[in-house]
Amino acid sequence: MAPHNLQLAAAHGLSPDMVAAACRRGIDARLMDATRLSFAAEFDAVFSNAALHWVHDADAVLSGVGAALEIGRAHV
Repeated sequence: MAPHNLQLAAAHGLSPDMVAAACRRGIDARLMDATRLSFAAEFDAVFSNAALHWVHDADAVLSGVGAALEIGRAHV
């Protein structure tokens, strides 16, 4: 099995301490505004669980997610 390149692009409710802990474990973790994602075709998949209903501008999040995904990949 190929190694996974885990990245945490944006998450609701994470503290800077949680992001720092993930970084210490070798995960490229970043804390950012979900409505202002700055990735371009960098991910195979984006997973969100019970998050969009907390964001005031879900369309901006979905636009950023679409831009972050490689062509033909999934938002779960």
